[in-house]
This record gives sequence, C-alpha cells and structure tokens, in this order.
Amino acid sequence: DFHEQMLKASALRSHLAKVEILSEASSDFVAQLAQQMAPCLLLPGQSLVQEPENPKLYFIIEGHLHVMKNGYLVAALSSKSITGILDVYGIDTGDNVQVKTDEICKVGTVSRKALFGLFEKFEAERAKFEQHLHHLLDDQVGHRLKLPILSGMPSQFLQRVSLLLERRVLHPYTVLFEEGEVGSTMVVFNVGKADILFRGLQVSMLWAGKSFGGAQMMGVQRQYHATIKTKTMSHILLLTQQRFSSLTSPGPKRPWVATLKQRAKTAYQQELKLFRQKHAQFRVLGQSGVTSEMTSAIYSKMLLLQQILKSWHQICNGTLSEAGSHRSSVSKDALPAAPEVVDVPVIAVAAEAPGKKAPPAPPYPLLFSRALRPIRVVLVPSGKDPKKVKDRNRRAQAYVTED
Repeated sequence: DFHEQMLKASALRSHLAKVEILSEASSDFVAQLAQQMAPCLLLPGQSLVQEPENPKLYFIIEGHLHVMKNGYLVAALSSKSITGILDVYGIDTGDNVQVKTDEICKVGTVSRKALFGLFEKFEAERAKFEQHLHHLLDDQVGHRLKLPILSGMPSQFLQRVSLLLERRVLHPYTVLFEEGEVGSTMVVFNVGKADILFRGLQVSMLWAGKSFGGAQMMGVQRQYHATIKTKTMSHILLLTQQRFSSLTSPGPKRPWVATLKQRAKTAYQQELKLFRQKHAQFRVLGQSGVTSEMTSAIYSKMLLLQQILKSWHQICNGTLSEAGSHRSSVSKDALPAAPEVVDVPVIAVAAEAPGKKAPPAPPYPLLFSRALRPIRVVLVPSGKDPKKVKDRNRRAQAYVTED
C-alpha cells in the first residue's frame, strides 16, 4: 500500500511539502523532485547503506532513525527531515557515522545525479540545501580558526570572526584564486583538499585546517601568489579584508593588528620562497624526463643523485676533453688497461642560491662511455666541516653537500 501511495504524484507531493527543507520551495521543484523519487520501506534496526558511485538523499516520510557517530548516539531523526546530504555532496568529515532505523520507516530516495540535475534549474532551492549543509559542518568551524596567522588575536575578536566567515561549497576542479589575480580574501578549508599551483606546476596542497591568502586579507599583498584549485568536494570559509576591518572601530590601531600584519607578511615571504624553490626543482626534474608523482624521500634522493651526476659531468669535461665522451671518438689504445683513480682537482658541489635562476638541465646529464674512469664521491653531511671530511677522504675527487 505504501509503494502504491508513493507512486501517486499528488500523494507524494503532499508528503514532500511537509518536509522542513522544502517548506519554501517552489511547486515546480517539488513536483519534479517527486518524479525523481523512489519509495523505500525500512525495517527496524536496518542501516542506511550508501553506494559510493551514486549516493542517495533520504526524505523521511514516516518513522524515527538514530544517528550514531563513532559508536555514540548523537541525534535522532523523525519525519519531515532528511539525511545523507553529506554523502550526496561527497564530503568526508573523517567521522564514522551510521544511521539506523528505530522502527518501520517510510522514506523516499533521490540519487545524486538526479538531485544535482534539479539544482541546475532551481538556484534558490540549491542554496537552501547548501545552507543546511553549512549548518551540519558548523561544529568544526571553531577548530579551523586556530591558524598561525590569527594567533595572538584576543578571544573575543576570534569568536566574532566565526560569524563574519562566508561559507561556500566547491565542486572538484574548481579554481578559487588565480595566480596574479588581485584580491583581498583569505580562504580556510573546513573539509576537502585543493592543489596549490605556482607557474603551472603543483607545489603544495591545502586540506582541512589549512589557509591561503592571509597576506591579501591583511592588505600586505594585493595579488595572489599562486592558483588554488580544489581536488575534492570542499567546504570552505572565506574572510574578506572588509569584514576583518569591521572588527575594530576607527581610530588608533590596536597592537595585535600590527602583529598579525607582520606575521602575514613573514608567512607570505616564506611561502613564495618555498614555491619558487619547488618550481625550479620540479622543472629540472621534468626536463630530465621525471614527471610522475613521488614521495618527498624519493624526491630528495633524486636531487642528490642529480648533484652527483653534475659533479661527474664537470670532472669528465675537465679531464677527458681531448678524448671526448662518445664511444666512437675513443680508440682502443687510448683506453686504460684497468680502472684506476686519476688525480683531478677537488670539486665541492653546493646547492644553488634560491634567488638565482638555474640554467635548464640537459635531458641526460652524463653520457656514459668507455672513456669514463671511476671516481670517488663523498657526501658531506649538513653542518659538517668540509675540510675535515676532505682530510679523512684524501683520495676522493668530488664532494657533494647534503643540503
């Protein structure tokens, strides 16, 4: 009987009109939502299981459900409410949330694809659902404001900041800020991840609790120094310079405001320096044919190997210039009878200054041939005296600094 009643459009629309989130929705939206809805009868103790590829939004028509978070009862749902909106938007808070029925429940389900299709036609209803989503995620906003850039702000002002934040939901691959774009907004990620792109290359990431644009919000810098592009469905918090200025009344500036500006300036300079260094390193690796993602450990070892090969290349160019480095240009008589260590000047290879623009590295930094002779390379640990290392390793021909 329930399925037969639910399949009647008029009866279903009357049930949906009683749902709180649809109380102010247009009749056209409710009618089209009813056409996309599928009836479902749940037994007592049954859990709501979501499909990862196409999760569903549940409209509770009749019955009661319990919401369990990490094994504890945190809420109860009754008729005229909805559940599953976090799953539909693809937002993962990291909590183990389970919804179970307390009795026989009559619900209607709408898939993500169908719901988002309706949102494209009805902007006002989409904003209403996103407002409900902001309400569910507001519990974490207070924790997200514990940022280094805001440390030192009096607690009474920090509480007011949470009221000035603009909440927004961003879909994957959405560009929030463009590098070089003029702006005065800081973003704090509440949920989700985003890539930081500098000159077209990914140099870092943002995730829950991380921020970007503090220097622009504080008025230290006008242009954004990187591009922010979301990687997953994200819930973000935006704070503009205009809203932040409303915290203090006109007149003499408070000391903590100057401290925040100085801290924002320092953070901006450190970020820009780091982005430039990573961009130069990734560019060199890209020219060498390395384009896949790698861990920081592998990445640092490859940089060390690059310096070692650079040392070999310099030594070979200085000692084997007449013979050349190609196999075809060396006769058999010119080759040594057995590998031996030759006396060559000691070369100390240090990391290039971050401010200088490194020349493009060749695709193959060293061409191996029979004319190359073995050399001894010693790694100088960071903080060690190079002279002492050279005294203990007098037969080495190249020294590579670890840093």
